[in-house]
Amino acid sequence: MEEKSSGKTILKIITIICTVGLVFMLLGAISFGIIGIVLKSNLNNFCDEALAVEGYIVEADGVESSTTIGFYDEEYGYCEVYKNSYSSSVQTGDTVTVYYDSEDPYSIKVKELDGIVGNVFVILGIVFTAIVVFFGAIFVIIRLVVGAIMKKKM
Repeated sequence: MEEKSSGKTILKIITIICTVGLVFMLLGAISFGIIGIVLKSNLNNFCDEALAVEGYIVEADGVESSTTIGFYDEEYGYCEVYKNSYSSSVQTGDTVTVYYDSEDPYSIKVKELDGIVGNVFVILGIVFTAIVVFFGAIFVIIRLVVGAIMKKKM
């Protein structure tokens, strides 16, 4: 009888540990997804309200993870903006669409550069969700098998 009781206790402890782990992973997945969606939404909102002009990549430095973008504004003339972001999808000399605030032409967004972070968070959210589903399914299967084995021993 004591062996059955200790087996049930161990099963309960494992169930609690796995459940808590899965809950935290699910919270991480949800958080990553929400952050990614908010970042993408903020980028799209900025671009919807901003002026769009053709600009070009003055310098794309993968070592420094920086990019310098140049464009022309009718009121301010030629503007060159240094960004602490880099993507291998853009190279020096490439033409890009620059979205900027008409009152502050140095407040710019370039989707090829600024959209990457949101995409990374969304992808991480999807990956974490897949991991939670995978381990959750394994946990349920193991729980059912162990439960069936314990019933047979009774």
